[in-house]
Amino acid sequence: MFGRTLIMTVGIVVALGGGSPVQAKGGSLRRLGTISVKSGYIDSHFAVSPDGKLLAYVHVGEGKARTTLNIVSVAGAKHRRLARVDITKYTVAPVRLAFTPDSRRVFLVAEMSQKTTPPPRQAWFYDRNGKQVGKIRNFHHLVFSRGAKGWEIVAYLRRVNGQRATHQVTLYNATTLRRGKTGSVTSNLAGMVTKPNMEIAYWNPDFRTFVAKVAGKYDRKRDVRLPDREKVYDPFTRKFISDREIGNLADWAKLKKIRQKAQHVPVLIRLTGTQKNHTFEMITRKHQRVNLPNLGPPLKRFDFKSLIQHPTYDGKVVFSLIVDPQWPTLFGDQRNVPEVFYLFRLDPKTKRSKRLGTVMSPKQVLGWSLGGRRLVVMRLHKFWGLGERHVEIYDVPAAR
Repeated sequence: MFGRTLIMTVGIVVALGGGSPVQAKGGSLRRLGTISVKSGYIDSHFAVSPDGKLLAYVHVGEGKARTTLNIVSVAGAKHRRLARVDITKYTVAPVRLAFTPDSRRVFLVAEMSQKTTPPPRQAWFYDRNGKQVGKIRNFHHLVFSRGAKGWEIVAYLRRVNGQRATHQVTLYNATTLRRGKTGSVTSNLAGMVTKPNMEIAYWNPDFRTFVAKVAGKYDRKRDVRLPDREKVYDPFTRKFISDREIGNLADWAKLKKIRQKAQHVPVLIRLTGTQKNHTFEMITRKHQRVNLPNLGPPLKRFDFKSLIQHPTYDGKVVFSLIVDPQWPTLFGDQRNVPEVFYLFRLDPKTKRSKRLGTVMSPKQVLGWSLGGRRLVVMRLHKFWGLGERHVEIYDVPAAR
């Protein structure tokens, strides 16, 4: 059980370290407590509710022990468990655990089978007392989107049959989980659609529409082919809803490649350049590339791979970096200051990032989740990367 392959949706910082819980001395955030298990481990997919009152985590039992979903109240000084649900028959290897926007429910996502690649997934929904209130099956991406009548759930499924792929999008009521309308489009495996003629470039983050490239028409009078066009297609109405000329095809192709790897991320943060001359870049919901102001104070040395980001339901982006306050080339073996976990929140509208706090990280960080004023951190274990036996809970006043 401990040797399974880990598929992370919480963030990974690749670093050495691990073991028992660490007293975070020197960070700006105050630690409120620790939740621990004596055997097995807490899976690296855990979640704090958007209002910061609840923590959900999966305790994977050791050997023949049960695997359970646990819901804990973390609003006050003392942590109180509200529910423990046996989920062994569903999964011991979740790929996602998250709360709904209203913080009233938590949903657990796991893969259904290994017959197709990637395998489809299913989600079980529970209230805060551990009662299962519904489930959604057969999807590859599950996102919450604001519709005309409030929050809706959008489920995207790519079903392959031979050399054809059917892209199916289904809407669900976020409260009742009742299935609504469905839209679809069929392409070849490379994303080429014949009716209408277009190439699927990438889906928009809410999976209601996708960006397509349409070949430019031939102008007989001038004997030239007109520039290609970028259009947004709605699979529900089966109509194009926007149309513009692609000015620089090379730049457009670069953006396409970036977006294809992060279709489900509304606002994407990228860190480029070098440690001495780095640039933060934001790719907006409308797929515009915008340079962001450098963070302050200066970040000294950091690992580009340590950039972890989590979008929030209110449109902001919370992200973290592991920073070395000292230059190894300058201090060498005389280094005496541990690395620091920095937490930030970006407002895409103002393009400004606010530092929410720091945690000393001599054992490094495997994953984290922020909701309201509560930050939950999991350290990297010495022997495995599936999870840990402890998670630390911090108060984040600046996240109000």
